[in-house]
Amino acid sequence: MEFVGYAFIAIFVGALLLGRHFKATREAREAAELAKVPSRALDLRVSGWTASELRNVFGRFSKLYGLPEPRVTETANGVFSVKWTDGLVPSHILFAVNYAHYPEGLDLDGRRICAAAKVSAGHFDGIPAGRPVTIFVPEDDDRFDCVHAVDDRGTAYLGDFGQSGFVQTDRARMRPCVQALFV
Repeated sequence: MEFVGYAFIAIFVGALLLGRHFKATREAREAAELAKVPSRALDLRVSGWTASELRNVFGRFSKLYGLPEPRVTETANGVFSVKWTDGLVPSHILFAVNYAHYPEGLDLDGRRICAAAKVSAGHFDGIPAGRPVTIFVPEDDDRFDCVHAVDDRGTAYLGDFGQSGFVQTDRARMRPCVQALFV
């Protein structure tokens, strides 16, 4: 009988420790996703909309994701900078770049929209920690639910919204307008 009591205590203590480990691992993953990329480490630029249209686009985006509305300022020749003063979580950066191209309820006919974000190193799963990236919607996009990224060494990545993290790809498919956003 004594052996059964000790075995029960050992199993109970082991289960408690294992439960704490899994809880800590889950909490660490959740905290990493909730860690915002600071505004100073994120440069989101957009062309193809007027200032008022872009405020409307990102007003809708902010409402959709429960975010404060960003500040939209023109940098030069129809290129706008979009800044959230408190920064954004990594997934919202990807969604914002995509949403600039495909906003709900707005007519896209006749527009040549280009949006991209330059993000400092260490914020995205699947991209080496020391690499800053440029995130953009790929040229000839036909999926509408992914973005591509290129790091500072030219390595290309695919970010599919249905997956977690980026995976390396052999085709960046960067639109020619992306580089022009940051000149």
